[in-house]
Amino acid sequence: MNLEIKTPHNYLSYHVQHSKNMDFHPIIHIINSSNNLHILTEDAPIYISTLREFWANAKLSLQNKKPFLITSTVNKEHVEIIAQSISSMFQLEDTTGMETFLKMNYKLNS
Repeated sequence: MNLEIKTPHNYLSYHVQHSKNMDFHPIIHIINSSNNLHILTEDAPIYISTLREFWANAKLSLQNKKPFLITSTVNKEHVEIIAQSISSMFQLEDTTGMETFLKMNYKLNS
């Protein structure tokens, strides 16, 4: 199988403060200080054929009328996605509740 990378999804974010982005320095600081910085800097390739196969076979399960589970088959492998698996894979450590940012005393330049 020839795997083609879906390039628009493979761009890494740029978190450097310089004179051309001074208005965004507070935001860049918050992102760089976040426990979740690795999510924005991880280079995870997404392949078009795999992505299409996943969604072509995807089934949504509801619990209390809310989405709970996505199941699919990719390359004959059964795949299940729940919120906890996403939290675990991206090391969000938020399975017991929402994580909040610390209060930052920054003012955006206007």
